Amino acid sequence: MPFYEDKKRKTYYAKFSYIDEFGKRKYILKRGFKRRKDAKAFEDDFFIALEEGEHVKGLPFSKLADEYLEHYKARRKVSSYKTAYNIFKNHLLPYFHNKDVYELKPIDIKRFQDKKMTEGFSPNYLEKFQNFLSAMLAYAQKYHNLERNVARMAGGFEAPKPKALDFWYVEEFNTFAAAIEDIKHLTFFTLLFYGGFRKGELRAICWNDIDFDNKSIDINKTDYNGNVTTPKTAGSIRRVDMPANCMNLLKQYLEHYKLTQIYKDDYVVFGEAYRSISDSTIDRWYEKYIKLSGIKHRIKLHGFRHSHASYLINLGAQPHIIAQRLGHSDVSLVLNVYGHLYPSTQKAIIDIIEKDMARED
Repeated sequence: MPFYEDKKRKTYYAKFSYIDEFGKRKYILKRGFKRRKDAKAFEDDFFIALEEGEHVKGLPFSKLADEYLEHYKARRKVSSYKTAYNIFKNHLLPYFHNKDVYELKPIDIKRFQDKKMTEGFSPNYLEKFQNFLSAMLAYAQKYHNLERNVARMAGGFEAPKPKALDFWYVEEFNTFAAAIEDIKHLTFFTLLFYGGFRKGELRAICWNDIDFDNKSIDINKTDYNGNVTTPKTAGSIRRVDMPANCMNLLKQYLEHYKLTQIYKDDYVVFGEAYRSISDSTIDRWYEKYIKLSGIKHRIKLHGFRHSHASYLINLGAQPHIIAQRLGHSDVSLVLNVYGHLYPSTQKAIIDIIEKDMARED
């Protein structure tokens, strides 16, 4: 019987256990009931309240993570959610799992950081762990009365700075492009280099996004694993002016396209009908021409975007122009990522000062 008689005190007491929200068994002992049925009523009331959450004092990390991911999924693109889901599943949850969020301390975050820094991840990837952890705790502050964000208190990983951006100069791209005979492949990589597009943006463009008269391409959508959505940010929706050689190449490709497949102006440029080429197909093209060109300096495909920014910087383009062209809403993003590629800026300023001082003399 769960209701015991205390013969010495001539009363009854209830004694039972339950599994709390962290998966731990807890024991309850309550004395002083005058009647057996009062002890039973206490147990019944306890479990009813437990089902309604009245006895829950903590907040399991896993429960908060599930809730936050649902919140995140409703407000972000599929690609962003997939990144968040993988980081929680593979890194945050295995470490924190059933820890009580209310009891987390900055030292717990530091220990997590110390562990992850030994696992060979890039500084940028480590920073994503920190960003998602801090964002989730900020969510708990707003919706679960969490008093403090211990991830923010602990600070970042303080990992070594990432390596310098890897990109091609025009001469290197020309060496690569010279090995490409297929008009579709050549057009794709040429636009990638001279337009600074994200790969998903270029995969999603349709023929009616191209304005041959005004030599421009409208970016208003992106393709992620076959899912076509609006671009990454509001600033990513833009019109990109293109040089004449790129537009002439596009015209040649359009003629080839009409000869080899059905054409409609709302069909994708790089694909068939409404279905774009896959990432894996682009990767195969790239590997093929890397080998055929014999180029030794191999960059990632995203490096084409960095290459375009570097090319514009070398031509003397201003940061705000580069930001608009790349689809960044904030010029500071360009300066943070590409600022080190402006080596002549300080020297130019000194030249101006020295010339002004010489005039005064």
